Amino acid sequence: SNSCVSQTVNLSAYTGARKIRFRDTRPSGAHERTISDIEVTCVTAVNRTVTFNGNGNTGGTMANQTASTATNLPNNAFTKTGYTFAGWATSVANATNGTVAYSNQTSYPFSADATLYAVWQFNVAYNNNGGTGTITSQNGYFNSSTGNGSITLNNGAAFTRTDYTFGGWKTTSGDAGTAAYSGGGTYTHSGSSATVTLYAHWIANPTPTVTTTT
Repeated sequence: SNSCVSQTVNLSAYTGARKIRFRDTRPSGAHERTISDIEVTCVTAVNRTVTFNGNGNTGGTMANQTASTATNLPNNAFTKTGYTFAGWATSVANATNGTVAYSNQTSYPFSADATLYAVWQFNVAYNNNGGTGTITSQNGYFNSSTGNGSITLNNGAAFTRTDYTFGGWKTTSGDAGTAAYSGGGTYTHSGSSATVTLYAHWIANPTPTVTTTT
């Protein structure tokens, strides 16, 4: 059997040989070891407290959580305009770079007092805007030191369009307008929406001049 039953045995009045017997499912059967004493150490469970830091949240509050054994964390109650909650980090630095140590409502060991910091994420998607090719979207994270989040944008090399040259990224579709960001440039998140779509800005190639002679 894989089950284990905890028992307390008083050997104080027993003067014969003392053995501890292990039984398992192997063909060899039970196994015995001779012992002279049994020492039992009693460990008192110690309560540990986790404090939840909203890390720049714009709404919600959370009470501390106290437990002495592994327990699931509560459902996140913090919100932040223009970002989605990605989980909990163990430091502000880790929250800034998106290193999630514990997801929402996952088990936490409660082996020590700790502070967990909300990780706030935004996503930038890329649209070829009439061209061909695909580019994977990018996640960025809120930086409490700067008050926003930023990422280095894709350079757009995976997008192509016949008779056009890639000229950067803009926030609206179509051929009108100008690029708001250069390929490989820095995008600073405004916080207006957790998901932003950037469109390839295409510049028409010059029409070749054909000269005829008579």
